[in-house]
Amino acid sequence: MAGQMKAVYVSHPLRGDVQRNFNAVSDICANLKAIYPDLLILSPIHAFSFEDVNGPQDWVLGQCLRLIEKADELWLFGDWRNSSGCVLESVYARRIGKRVVDMTDAEEAESNEEILRRLA
Repeated sequence: MAGQMKAVYVSHPLRGDVQRNFNAVSDICANLKAIYPDLLILSPIHAFSFEDVNGPQDWVLGQCLRLIEKADELWLFGDWRNSSGCVLESVYARRIGKRVVDMTDAEEAESNEEILRRLA
């Protein structure tokens, strides 16, 4: 992977408190950028922010699955276990052989940071 930018799909709940969740994902992406400037951050919440969050989500979900296919890994953030969308994304990513990292699990997140340090 030397010389190649790692692409990470950022999975985080959106529905519920949409503005709070959008702000949380924005902060997460800004922090990832600061820590890993060579990381390609794939944030579907930002990429599809033009879509009505209360409308049908079939098209958005299809686009999200295509983004997961392009990503090297999927990182889970926030209260993802209680989000049907995040759970579906993680199941799909695992099914197609992507590495899935629960960034809410300190041990797993620390292991991922060590991998990124070695790739740098």
